[in-house]
Amino acid sequence: NYNEQRAAAYAAISQPIGEHYFAKAGSRAENTRLERLDLIEEDLVEQNYWTWVPNAYISRNFENKTSLALSYAQRISRPSFTLLNNNIRKVNDFRFELGNPDLQPEYVHRFELSYNQKKQTIATYYNLTTDAINGIYFLEDQVAFYKKFNEGKQAQYGIEYNRFGNLNKWWYVRASAHLYRRKYINEAGEDSFE
Repeated sequence: NYNEQRAAAYAAISQPIGEHYFAKAGSRAENTRLERLDLIEEDLVEQNYWTWVPNAYISRNFENKTSLALSYAQRISRPSFTLLNNNIRKVNDFRFELGNPDLQPEYVHRFELSYNQKKQTIATYYNLTTDAINGIYFLEDQVAFYKKFNEGKQAQYGIEYNRFGNLNKWWYVRASAHLYRRKYINEAGEDSFE
């Protein structure tokens, strides 16, 4: 039996600045409450937490219908019900997966600089995920256990290219290319893998 409730409040302000600039800032505050009752095991998982998620954006328009924009946005990524499940799932005789009811959401901070034209966009970005949800293997008596924890950080930076538009009045096409590098940073501040 699973129940999740969210209450949220949003606020945003936007304003043209002069003839060529535009700025926008906002935030969202929300409360998440969840309860999960395993009817077979009679085991209850409960969480109740508040989140504040800000964002900011500024752009500069040029005369040739292009623009340059700089933005910051934070988003929340909640653990799935499967990850919160505190039961043991047998994969085979030598491997078991454990849920973690203590998992908390991870937060992604995204900084982006983008150049926009009428039918294409190129952007460079940097993402930093805090309280990253990472899986850890550990052994007990030749049996491998796998469990997710909020451990360390994840950093990713890259370039995105998008091209879009109508080929004719029936077909709209969007093509994307993405080049990035991602690394995980452990609790000691060391790069653990990338």
